Amino acid sequence: MRDQVLLVQPPYGELYDIPFSTIATLTAALRGAGYTVIPRDLNVDFMHVILNEAGGRRICDTMAQKIEELDPATPEGKRQTKQLTVLLNGLRKKIPDLDAIYETFTREVGDNSVQPATYKKVNNAYIGELLAMAMLSRPRTEGWTFFDRVENEQDNLYYDYFETLFRDTPWDEIALVGITVTFYSQMPGFSLANWIRRRYPHVHVVMGGDRFSQVDLDDAGDLEECGEVLRRYAHSIVFFEGDTAIVRIMDALAGRGDLEAVPNRVYLKDGAVARNLPVAIEKSG
Repeated sequence: MRDQVLLVQPPYGELYDIPFSTIATLTAALRGAGYTVIPRDLNVDFMHVILNEAGGRRICDTMAQKIEELDPATPEGKRQTKQLTVLLNGLRKKIPDLDAIYETFTREVGDNSVQPATYKKVNNAYIGELLAMAMLSRPRTEGWTFFDRVENEQDNLYYDYFETLFRDTPWDEIALVGITVTFYSQMPGFSLANWIRRRYPHVHVVMGGDRFSQVDLDDAGDLEECGEVLRRYAHSIVFFEGDTAIVRIMDALAGRGDLEAVPNRVYLKDGAVARNLPVAIEKSG
């Protein structure tokens, strides 16, 4: 029986002194219920992969190739060529310093003595690389949507990196993946959900986080957007706190509960968006 859970915080850019607590609290709730959990903070893991000269050059080479392939005679091609060229020139200037910045940062982290100047350099370089990757994901045709960007595997570099970052994940034993999405991690978060759902159809994908706290479920437009997310990427969306919900979802997947009774859960039922009430509010202290 598959009884493991993978919890993921996608990369969002700035490296804070104290990471978001979501993955830690969900991990504690699931382990307390007896489940095996693999917590992954991709904001840190991804930094180790791309914040170096090789990582920077790979992004720059991909941007340069796309600029060559774009058609500047079209409005979209002209717009992307201009934007990518600005980003490319900026990132190329940082490449020679990336290895030194990374080495200084990791050494100071190990000594628990990160200097403000180092912290600033790391964040500027890392955010610049993630911004370039977000810009790269834009399709080459007119009229694209956010979902088109997510599914644009031709230009969306995140897909290549997912293959590396999750190479050792025991997918045959994973029953559920929980992805917490903030406003700044939408592109990698939705891309990861798409990557998992296409490659590992047995996995139940749950999405939640600040990105969904902005959704008004009484608004027809917001409700339809949730429906599109559920049709494309997730089997469940959890609103508000997820500690109770994610444990109850795992219980249901293990045959010890009812998915349609999980609080805070939004899902598709007969093709329409459904939501479970009452809402569960977690108590702290």
